[in-house]
Amino acid sequence: FEFLKDKILREAREREVEESGLPMPPPNPKMQTKDPVLEMADLPQRFGQVVIGPAGTGKSTYCKAMRDYLTAMGRTVAIINMDPGNEHVPYDCEVDVMELVSMVEVMQTLGLGPNGAIMFCMEYLEKNLDWLWEKIKHVRAQYLLFDFPGQIELYVNHESCHNLFRKIVDDWDIRLCATQLLDSSHCKTASDYLACMCIGMISMVQTELPCLNFLTKFDIVKANEAKNQSLFHPYDTYLNLETVEHLLPDIDKEIGALKDTRRFFTKIVENIKEMALLRFHAFSIFSPRLMENAMRLADKAVAYISEEDYNQMRRESGLDNSRFIDEKAKYMKMNVTERRDYYKNWAASRTEMGPRTDPDPEFKADDVAERTDPDPDLDN
Repeated sequence: FEFLKDKILREAREREVEESGLPMPPPNPKMQTKDPVLEMADLPQRFGQVVIGPAGTGKSTYCKAMRDYLTAMGRTVAIINMDPGNEHVPYDCEVDVMELVSMVEVMQTLGLGPNGAIMFCMEYLEKNLDWLWEKIKHVRAQYLLFDFPGQIELYVNHESCHNLFRKIVDDWDIRLCATQLLDSSHCKTASDYLACMCIGMISMVQTELPCLNFLTKFDIVKANEAKNQSLFHPYDTYLNLETVEHLLPDIDKEIGALKDTRRFFTKIVENIKEMALLRFHAFSIFSPRLMENAMRLADKAVAYISEEDYNQMRRESGLDNSRFIDEKAKYMKMNVTERRDYYKNWAASRTEMGPRTDPDPEFKADDVAERTDPDPDLDN
């Protein structure tokens, strides 16, 4: 709580000067801070994933495996531990929210249970986002992985995480996607799987971010298949959801063929298929091909561009460094409507310059279809 203590002392000193009637001392030029928006605009474009999902789905394991994979690909990656109750993380994190607030200390001090304490911690973090920004802006990595707690209510009916996501995207200019992990063991029963579908849809609406849904530990599903304990339906039923209505007879066997129950689940399936927003992807940290698929999906969701390409874009923009930063800062201060108009004007100016020549004449659409296969053969 040292950060909060310093903030209170600073505000007390300012009030004391105001009450005394004495003029405020002139600011020291060496101590003057930069406009925070200009400071953010001066940083290279950053990207990241907020890793969410129920407890036990492998969020921390995913962050460690994805950082190792992206690092091997030549990227600079940092993990930010956003779970104030995770004392034993399997990775070295550059920022740890437990330095600000600890769930165990909150439970002991306020007498709260685990769920109440974690909600208090996230609300406390929301009130002290300056602390988080001071930590993140000194992290020299372009790609950030935010490891969030496993309490599902934080993403279903609580606002703190939603407000934090908007702050990171809108004010800190970090392009994010939500990576939601769900355990593939829930595919064994139709009722559990349909519950996962509901959780996925609600979280996608609540986060207001591009959302990727993964069924983790898919290697265990393959291992069980070798033991004649395979799933009751083909993989596409659980991943593409095109034939998900085939699960409805299984629900009748699990919880009884009650008329109201069947109508309820049928309506859920019809609505999810009609909106066509939800899709699951297989994931396993032991499959390099599934790791590559997860990386490509996340890159597409955040429109990833490497730091070298970003610096090249700055040089080709025709603006010197200070004007480029000013333009970016002006864009960051705009609301959603102003940003849309700004982008339309920029796109129109690019169109007037003539069509862009294809940098890769050997490029073929079939190659993309092969490389971005969302559900690769798990046998490999």
